[in-house]
Amino acid sequence: MYMALADMLFLTNGSSYSRAVPLLPWNAVEMSATALALAEGTVQVHVEASDDGENWTEPDQLTYINLSAVGHGLAKLSPISFQFVRLKYLAQATGDNDVTCVLSAGLNLTRV
Repeated sequence: MYMALADMLFLTNGSSYSRAVPLLPWNAVEMSATALALAEGTVQVHVEASDDGENWTEPDQLTYINLSAVGHGLAKLSPISFQFVRLKYLAQATGDNDVTCVLSAGLNLTRV
């Protein structure tokens, strides 16, 4: 089941989060992100998970999407066993200027 969590989201330096979505009855997540515009930096997209919707953790800190130019990325986490998931967007400047990005992102929830 695909869930769009960001559509034409404008990002600048720092972190931003999507809304939380229930993971059950699924146990695998495929995230996708598309940078429609990106200047002066990089954007990372991570999955965070929680059992209570308040305390968040990254189930796999090595699995994320890193975008440094206009383009698309995919990453899978499987299996994970939490109640909720959300996306974390981290925009980082590579020089003295602020990073600017327009991003679309979502999750495909599946069962393995």
